[in-house]
Amino acid sequence: MEKTIVKFKEIDAKMTKETHIEKHKELHRSLDELMGDFFGCTKKFASQTTLMEFLEWSFAQTENPTSEG
Repeated sequence: MEKTIVKFKEIDAKMTKETHIEKHKELHRSLDELMGDFFGCTKKFASQTTLMEFLEWSFAQTENPTSEG
């Protein structure tokens, strides 16, 4: 698999605490959805995989998504 350098979006320094909290809640909802998709496609629980395996699977889905899940 080709290695890719990921550049993260800079966080707005003027973000309020409330906005920051809401952003993290949104990120966690998305992570929950992504983990659910991972489980549906691979039948592996988080305790049965590594973070790297999960991330590689997730990236591969952006190019060739599986039909399961």
